[in-house]
Amino acid sequence: MRRIGNSEEGSSGSRERLATWWQDMRFALRQLRRAPGFAGAAVLTLALGIGATTAIFSVVSGVLLRQLPYPAPDRIVQLWQVNHQGAETQFSDPNFDDVRARSHGFGGLAEFESGRVVSVSGDVGATRAYMTFVSHDFFDVLGVRTVVGRPFAPEEELVGGGSAPVVVVSWGFWQRIFDGRSDVLGKRLAIGDQTYTVVGVMQPELDFPAGTELWASRELVPRFGRTAQNWEVIGRLRPGVRIDVVQRELNALAHTLADQYGSETLMAAAAVTPLREQLVGSARPTLILLLAAAVALLLIACANVANLLVARLTVRQGEIALRMALGAARSRLMQLCLSESLALAGAGGVVGVAMAVAGTRALIEARPWPLAARVGRPHRRPGARLCARSLPRDRSGTRTRDSLACDTRRHPGDSIGRSAILVRWVVGSHTAGARRRADRDDARAARHYRTPRA
Repeated sequence: MRRIGNSEEGSSGSRERLATWWQDMRFALRQLRRAPGFAGAAVLTLALGIGATTAIFSVVSGVLLRQLPYPAPDRIVQLWQVNHQGAETQFSDPNFDDVRARSHGFGGLAEFESGRVVSVSGDVGATRAYMTFVSHDFFDVLGVRTVVGRPFAPEEELVGGGSAPVVVVSWGFWQRIFDGRSDVLGKRLAIGDQTYTVVGVMQPELDFPAGTELWASRELVPRFGRTAQNWEVIGRLRPGVRIDVVQRELNALAHTLADQYGSETLMAAAAVTPLREQLVGSARPTLILLLAAAVALLLIACANVANLLVARLTVRQGEIALRMALGAARSRLMQLCLSESLALAGAGGVVGVAMAVAGTRALIEARPWPLAARVGRPHRRPGARLCARSLPRDRSGTRTRDSLACDTRRHPGDSIGRSAILVRWVVGSHTAGARRRADRDDARAARHYRTPRA
């Protein structure tokens, strides 16, 4: 009986403490409503600090802190020719072919152009999209796969292969133009004077070059000599190979080509840069400076709110003295002040989140930050990955259009689905804990009231 009584007393004490906190919170809200100037100044000061810091950190996280969404992203590099004046330039077709054939530190090399905006018609109506021509191994170098269909077949990567031009579309283009329908394969897109057939849809993580919605085979573009520097090059290092090793290898290869072809190569050396550093290097100083300024603003905002609270306590000295004269404990008075601070912090946080959303959009629109498409999005898309992996394949390993049995737009891998899973987990854990406590109390009661043996 003593144990049951202690349990009941503990639960009643918890209820009393919660009731006291709720009473103090209501009183704090009434007090703030009576002082709108003080409440408004404190809430806006906190909101400005929280909103600015959150908005800038969102951009910093998406651009600087996250890894590229590809397998082993630290092994993906970008290559440049270095001419005799020391300037970095793009590659020509013959130089790229020589580097790909003679270098040994790369698991794969691919060339691509910077991209262009094209008009698209045909089975999709009239629209505009960003199109990039890429060589074979481009998708393998990045380590990406199609979620529907396939990439380029070998015969589609050969000059004069006899096959019709094909194109691989991005996830966003598939959702925007085809509404995510499974009959996208085989659709015809009229681009310029050629008609392309859609053969695949890329996974949503692929956004390289930035904004690209259509990838076509580089072999559709005419090839030129060593003086035509038209192509950018990316490569994937072999496991265990360092950048400085391939740098020395490429420099030696550049000297060999210069001795073999003379000044026609326009390649005195080569430069190798990690792809992540290539994409975000120019934006790093600006973002770090903005983040430092935002943190300083947040600290100033907190100091100003603390000064406002101290000034308000000075005004309420008479009230506090009267409460202490009536027998209020110091802990009770501290709880009352803490309730008012929590109310201000909650209101400032809510307004700050709204400011952060608007501020993030303004930052992205004010300047084309690299990798800006990832800002504010989850680092992973498990729903899309699960949908892609669950698609059955035919004998050639191609995901068929009839096998698209799930729609990632409704898949629980998005943020709403993850929130629902978290809520179910929390509620389930709470229910299981309550059930265990009830079983334990019943067992204790049964032991206490057990009939003694004769």
